[in-house]
Amino acid sequence: MDCALFRYTSKNQNATLLYDCDPEFLPPQTSELLCMKNGKPEHASFVTDTYLANQLASRCEFSVVVPVLATAAQGPANHSLHTNDVLGQGFEVEWIVDGTQCRACTVSGGICRYNMTSQKFFCACGESGDQAYPISCPNPPELPPASNFAESISIKGDSMISHFQFIWGYPKLLKPQPSFQCGGLGKIEYPFWLDGHQPHYCGRPGSRLHCQNGEATIGIMHRKYRIINIDYNAQVLKVGTINNGSKGACPHPNATIDPSPMSYTSKVENSTFLFDCWQYEDHPGSYWFTCEMDDLQRPSYFVVNTSLANELGSKCAERVVIPVLGTVAQALLNHSLDVDGLLREGFEVEWEVEEEEECGECVESGGGCG
Repeated sequence: MDCALFRYTSKNQNATLLYDCDPEFLPPQTSELLCMKNGKPEHASFVTDTYLANQLASRCEFSVVVPVLATAAQGPANHSLHTNDVLGQGFEVEWIVDGTQCRACTVSGGICRYNMTSQKFFCACGESGDQAYPISCPNPPELPPASNFAESISIKGDSMISHFQFIWGYPKLLKPQPSFQCGGLGKIEYPFWLDGHQPHYCGRPGSRLHCQNGEATIGIMHRKYRIINIDYNAQVLKVGTINNGSKGACPHPNATIDPSPMSYTSKVENSTFLFDCWQYEDHPGSYWFTCEMDDLQRPSYFVVNTSLANELGSKCAERVVIPVLGTVAQALLNHSLDVDGLLREGFEVEWEVEEEEECGECVESGGGCG
């Protein structure tokens, strides 16, 4: 990078990519990255701690240091971002331009330009901009008020500072992307984006969807969920667990989520499934059923009340906590629904997008949010 024209912003930090490492010496602080080398997929280790990277470098074939956004670098650790997407977020540099020269050119009716051969600034003048002058155009028009000009550019001392984001492996000039549908969900809109059909900049981190056989899925905390419905106005996503693909299978494993980047709606409550409960007792607030796991029929309880779950749990071998809709849970307890029906109904999470108002204005103007 030409340090005379660019410099890193304070939002960046260096990360190290380590290749061909001895897996026995890779600590849990490293994250896995899948990339292509000579046309073949290869695994690399992603490390943000410089001291740790230096220690591991001797046990790897080679390493590469890359700048990344500091906020994105924390993504793999808190499970909000995949390691590959950290590089997709890019990094920021600010470029430094002599604002005094550009201002003199602009107010004289010209357009600021830079000659890459001579590496010098020049002012493009004339109707077609084909007349070059060192600083400003001759016979400048009437100057605009200073306050108007100050609003059009940002001046810091004698330099004009602006920000530019480099994106690893992606073009910076982001082209509008066509919309796509999956199953009965209709058009996939921001903040979601459809992997394999749209580039990552069409949505937000953690909002990547997959579409297979007409069914959309999303990954939340390393668990895949099928998408039942998306309400963009209420910003509510209705999802369900993928239960081994067979009717009568025991719900497994736990499906609870952290409150970031999505949180449960007020309609959701955690329920407990207890398996291998060989001493049956009829308890109000519980539902007795059998389900299949490992080719065995497991006598089981469904319980919503935490105290009752703890009481019955002492007589069962295993428990799983799964969020459900409160009204659907009552339907199961009233025997108007079975366990498969409960799982089909799924549960609701809501997302919060800080720039929702800006996105609305963007769409109304004919643009696409990204």
